[in-house]
Amino acid sequence: MMDYFKTTCFSFSFFLFLQKVLFPKLSSKLPAYQQLSRSNKVEWSVRCASSIHAVQVTITAIYFIFVEAHTIDTNLLWVDSPIARFNIAWSCGFMISDLLLMCIYYEKIGGSPVFVAHHFVTIIGAIICLSNGYLIYHANYRIISEMSTTFVNIRWLLAVSKMKYTRRYFNNGVIMTSTFFLSRILLIPFFWKSVYHMVNSDIYIESMGRMIHYSWIGVCVVLDFINVFWMNRMLRAAFAFLLVKKESSE
Repeated sequence: MMDYFKTTCFSFSFFLFLQKVLFPKLSSKLPAYQQLSRSNKVEWSVRCASSIHAVQVTITAIYFIFVEAHTIDTNLLWVDSPIARFNIAWSCGFMISDLLLMCIYYEKIGGSPVFVAHHFVTIIGAIICLSNGYLIYHANYRIISEMSTTFVNIRWLLAVSKMKYTRRYFNNGVIMTSTFFLSRILLIPFFWKSVYHMVNSDIYIESMGRMIHYSWIGVCVVLDFINVFWMNRMLRAAFAFLLVKKESSE
């Protein structure tokens, strides 16, 4: 547990460094960045760091779920590996740093209660897994949802760079919506199917306390509701964008 606590602390420090030092310095030479307001410059750096995190943890989670986990012959409750635990700890460190900046720059970076709730319950879920050594499989399953985050961030970066009505913005929107649906909505029934089989196994019933059981199930339910909420908003925005584009072409 202590090794992964160190990983979380290092991840927290690393992403704060990216958000507060490295990306502001690297971006300062870009014309698009120079024209931004102070609050948008803060959000620019936050979103760049978020994209780095999303790519890292998504690739690792996909590898673990679809490759490594199939070589481990045990109940899903105890499916585990060092790389899978590292991925959870690394993601937890980022979420804490992102939540901290969200609280500090709440209005400047477009913070909302939904974003705060998402990060908060994600951190709780990570702590449950790392402190008890189980549910590593399902935690990484949830991390796959970060697949769409990079494209969400690119959408914002293109919008503030005054490229909202370009082909690049449109193409990114298609990829963003597709990956969001694939990683956050389409996987929901498959996730809960695996949960159903696991929670009804003898090993789970004998090993899992009632409080932890309801805690992690509650975390997953909240995350799914948030993702469905975001998907609905995304589709509404997409339809509105297409309608405006159609009207302008006429």
